[in-house]
Amino acid sequence: MTSVKITVLVLTWTLSWLTLLPASRPALAAEVANPCGKLDAAVKKKVEWEVRTLARKFTAQDRLGNETVFAFLTNHLWKNSEIHGAAFAFAPVDNGREEVKSAPYVQRNADRIIQKDLGASCDYTAPEHPWYGRAVRLGKPVWSTPGFDQAGGACMARHSMPVYSSGHDRRLIGVLTSDVLLPAAP
Repeated sequence: MTSVKITVLVLTWTLSWLTLLPASRPALAAEVANPCGKLDAAVKKKVEWEVRTLARKFTAQDRLGNETVFAFLTNHLWKNSEIHGAAFAFAPVDNGREEVKSAPYVQRNADRIIQKDLGASCDYTAPEHPWYGRAVRLGKPVWSTPGFDQAGGACMARHSMPVYSSGHDRRLIGVLTSDVLLPAAP
């Protein structure tokens, strides 16, 4: 049997088995369905600290534009080998005609870092991108459920933190994220 047939067979069996699980055991179902290993506690703590530190730098900027954000995010990746990718999704701005969205994103690719604007290719405020909406709705940092990221083609977890302006007129500037690659489940 080819590896593709074996993979399809295993996935089919797993999915049919999951439908037989009692509703009182959703954690077990999620664990079985997740092909990714766990996030190391020390890595999690370090990433949270690094994201908070970077968020303070963003808040301290008088004028925060894509060029500055790309520079900060690139430095963030070079300093932190645990982080595979990072983004800063600006809070949408209404310019009178449309809602303008921009999300500078950087990602490791071998020995270089790739930059792109996620705002040009997707609506990161849409429900299918909970890394933005959940952090904004809760008003605090959140971790995604570890899982396989289709776009990135790897197992990962994403830490998202809303960033607010300082001062008395506190307003959302955007959401800062950092992606951590995870090992495959044993």
